[in-house]
Amino acid sequence: MNRAIPASEAVADYRDFSRPALVLLQGALDLDVVYHRARGDHLYRATADGAEIATLDMVGGFGAGLFGHNHPRLVKRLIQALGDSVPFNAQGSVRGPAGKLCRKLAGHLADSTGRQWIVTLLNTGAESIEAALRHAAMEHHTRLEQRVTTANSRLLKLAKSLGDTPESRRLKTLTRNQWELPFRPPLFLAVKGSFHGKTTGAGALTFSSLNRPELSHLGPTVQFVDPGNPTELRDLLDGQTLSLMDVQFLPQGGTNLVEKRLSKIAGIFVEPIQGEGGVHEQDPGFLADLRSAAQKAGCPLILDEIQSGFGRTGSFLASTHLGVTGDYIVLSKSLGGGLVKIAALAIQKERYLQDFGKCQTSTFAEDDASCLVALEALEMLHEKKGALLGQAKTLGTTLRTKMEDLKKRWPAVVGDVRGRGLLLGFDLESQDRSPSGTLKLLWERGLLGYLLASTLLHQENIRVLPTLSSPNTLRIQPSALLQESDVNRFINALDRVFRLLNEGRVYGLTAHLCRALPGRLDPGRAALNTDQPSLASPGSALPPKEGPETPRGHREQARGDEMRVAADGGELTPRAWVRPPRAERNPNEKKGACQNLALQASHHPTKNRNRVAFLGHFLDPSDMAHFDPCLANCPTPHLETLLDRFHRHLGPFTFETHSIVSATGKTLDLLFLALPLTARQFEKALAQGDSGWLLEQIQEAVIMAHAKGARLLGLGGFTSIATGQGLRLRSSPIPVTTGNAMTVAAGLQALEKAAAQLDLPLGDATLGILGATGNIGSIYGEMMAARVPSLLLIGRPRARRRLEKLAHRISRRFPKTHIEVSDDLRDLGKCDLIVAASSSSEPLIQPGDVSPKTRLICDIALPGDTSDALRLQRPDLRILRGGILQLPGNPDFQVRGLRLPPGHLYACMAETLLLGFEQLENDCAVGPIQAKQVEMMKRLSAKHGFTTVCTTSTPMLSPTE
Repeated sequence: MNRAIPASEAVADYRDFSRPALVLLQGALDLDVVYHRARGDHLYRATADGAEIATLDMVGGFGAGLFGHNHPRLVKRLIQALGDSVPFNAQGSVRGPAGKLCRKLAGHLADSTGRQWIVTLLNTGAESIEAALRHAAMEHHTRLEQRVTTANSRLLKLAKSLGDTPESRRLKTLTRNQWELPFRPPLFLAVKGSFHGKTTGAGALTFSSLNRPELSHLGPTVQFVDPGNPTELRDLLDGQTLSLMDVQFLPQGGTNLVEKRLSKIAGIFVEPIQGEGGVHEQDPGFLADLRSAAQKAGCPLILDEIQSGFGRTGSFLASTHLGVTGDYIVLSKSLGGGLVKIAALAIQKERYLQDFGKCQTSTFAEDDASCLVALEALEMLHEKKGALLGQAKTLGTTLRTKMEDLKKRWPAVVGDVRGRGLLLGFDLESQDRSPSGTLKLLWERGLLGYLLASTLLHQENIRVLPTLSSPNTLRIQPSALLQESDVNRFINALDRVFRLLNEGRVYGLTAHLCRALPGRLDPGRAALNTDQPSLASPGSALPPKEGPETPRGHREQARGDEMRVAADGGELTPRAWVRPPRAERNPNEKKGACQNLALQASHHPTKNRNRVAFLGHFLDPSDMAHFDPCLANCPTPHLETLLDRFHRHLGPFTFETHSIVSATGKTLDLLFLALPLTARQFEKALAQGDSGWLLEQIQEAVIMAHAKGARLLGLGGFTSIATGQGLRLRSSPIPVTTGNAMTVAAGLQALEKAAAQLDLPLGDATLGILGATGNIGSIYGEMMAARVPSLLLIGRPRARRRLEKLAHRISRRFPKTHIEVSDDLRDLGKCDLIVAASSSSEPLIQPGDVSPKTRLICDIALPGDTSDALRLQRPDLRILRGGILQLPGNPDFQVRGLRLPPGHLYACMAETLLLGFEQLENDCAVGPIQAKQVEMMKRLSAKHGFTTVCTTSTPMLSPTE
């Protein structure tokens, strides 16, 4: 048993030194599995205690495993070849096994097509596509060169007969120009949805989002044709031509100059059955059109049978079923028996260019051992009158029939079932109407197929994977030796997984990702029970906020000693956040079903109306249950693990739209966008300097908001911090605002109102500002310095120099104000009132940090800076949820899960609305806040009827929160 490299070491090496991004995604879904042994239709992996798990392999090497893993007969042939010391490097000589393999392949191709073939051996499918491109380009050049040579010969003969005349000189110039025609870049045609490989040339022929746009200028010039649009193909043939002038000799003895059109098209590539593109079998009529087009253009029709050929569909070539014969045929994958790397390019003998064999060479192609294994595979395929071919056909028919039965059983889950023989695939239906918002989001992001692959792997020990270019299509490409019992096992496993997906039972599909204990109740099922309280009901209990209280003593540990600073050099200070919506019951649904999140929008936007967008994120893992009602009763550690796994891969999503009315009578739509990340995940990424992916996701949200018609985007919570208060965003198609100016304005107003209600004169008070070096904390200090006689500025120890600079700046403007700086939270006990504006993802202010002298805290941080313990132990202390406003004419406005009374919203959202009403067209409040911006927001809130409220913060454990 091969266990020389421990699995953990293998994963680390592969991640750190080979494919970092791929392993990151694999790890999120527990697909970063190390297989140490393979035999037949099974791969084997080891458990932590050294046991071995057999996994049924339905991936089949993406088509290479027609004979299964390590077929004894093929292994024996390879061992025999190596034992015989056959040469591996013998370039420049006659390769006996290579010649025999080419003869055998040419013979079987002749039997299938009735044509004669010349075969070139290569290493991989992509390399064989590159070779096909090369030969087609050579053929195209030769064809044009012959036509130009003939035409120019006639033109020069005519020019000579005219003597030294202007017309003669014009003809000679024309011939010089026409000599360049064969050297013009040729054009190749490929089919939309195609996948031909990832090398430069093959990648250019691949119609896939996997292709990077910045590499589009590399490789050959390619145009893609739509199989469903025959007119497009005809237009390409007519439009992609070169002009060649020739001489026409008239019967009566004269001559005419005539224009002839030569096709630019050098080759047409097509897969009879698209594999990676989603398992789509080409329509025979379309293939016939391509055949006619190639004939008209004088170019080869190149059939890519890398996946579909060599018996996988029940015949030697899939194209045989479809009634088309290619001029070139490309084979690979199963040709090597799943054991060696080998490919073949077969070209019809009448088209083959002799010079091609001289220039198309390879260091590793034609090695004896690989050729001997391929010969053995070829013999196995055709012996006993092609019994293995018949087995592949019969097995494929059985699998497809059973898959069609599953489609009928689960029509909301299984879409189209496609393919032929053992090249099959099925679509996952859209989850727009799923009761689970999580499943809907995974489907939209192309991750649902990978989740099901993970579920089948860890819960059923069955291996499947999506296609590369169509991630919501799962493909089935097992060996032709698959047993009937394994077929039934596979179908039964799919049936169980499809049931979970159909019912929106996210927990059942993801329990393995959270190391769920066997026998634990499936909360996804419990969430479907109507006995559970509605998440939208006022009396429903909310999950408690997770995590330990902030450690006593120096608080720097809880603050995050490695916290990075904002772009302005201040402390990172979160603003507002939008909690995702809780679901409501649809009275038309069956009892116990979760509400479809796609139908949750409380208002639908009116076309052509003013619209703004706001971007928020989760505060803590329990908020995921607010977003997805099917996770309502999942343990919080489960939700936290899910977010830890997926938060880098999901990106922004839309979940709610409201129509808002101003006191002026203006109306606009407010679109809520969210990132499925918690404050702690933001904080961790920023602290570790790993924020590039965060910026990309926020940038994507900007593009999404613009695409959905928003004229302005507001940044909420840590999205503002991650973008350096909006300054790190690339050029945005719409204005952006951070919400900080309105947050300061509303906080100041709330502070003043509450102080008056407590009969606490500001002129006699000491004000403490927690998070004073942050963008918001610093402006609070500057604007309150004229109102209070004493200021205490508190920040992190490493921020002390910035605190001192801030204190000096304020002192220059307000020399009569006494200012102190501190990095000890216990100094807050000196203060009568406190503004809490830090960026910690955990509460900071504990009961021991304040004294009886402290009477008022305005906590504008989200998550809040004040602990539940403080609120419970000091009922006399008034703690405001700062930065909250009431709308003028929307008494029913409420973002589900926001934990605010109807008609209320956070100040940063209010800033987005107010600027939207004003229809400003520039970035509004990005970068450091200025006092004039705060004053402007005060004026706009008064103009549009937004009023600041003094809402007392209650403990997070309260069920009415």
